[in-house]
Amino acid sequence: MIKTNPKRVLVACIGNTERSPLLAALIKEWVTGNDYEVHVESVGVGESALLGGCTSDEAITAAKRMNIDLSKHERRHVSAVDPKSFDAIVCADASVVNAMVDLKVPKNKLWPAGIDGDKNLWPVHCLEDYEEKIVPEVLKAAYKFVRRCYE
Repeated sequence: MIKTNPKRVLVACIGNTERSPLLAALIKEWVTGNDYEVHVESVGVGESALLGGCTSDEAITAAKRMNIDLSKHERRHVSAVDPKSFDAIVCADASVVNAMVDLKVPKNKLWPAGIDGDKNLWPVHCLEDYEEKIVPEVLKAAYKFVRRCYE
């Protein structure tokens, strides 16, 4: 079980372009807005995260509508951090949980967000797709994590 009030939170998805950057930003915003100190980072576990580059235009635009700036976000692979050094790891979907288990991260640090591809989230071809499919799932996951760990 993830401890209450984790100080270091890692948010992970596959490519670190759409789900994890927005989810990390929301968690950080909501937690620090309630006077908790927290360090939040995001990474991807898939090979696409190794390519670098920025987040998707859809994620940047959707985040901007929530007063969150993702324009400077740079994609990073999980190999750029030590996942075991985090108190909690928010995993976008089951494949990310499996990747973290393969990296020998203790299961009690993993929090499955449930933003799975089996919910017909993909592919995202435009901003409307992102805002209708991804944003509600990310908002729900961020809300549940914050409620579970910080209230």
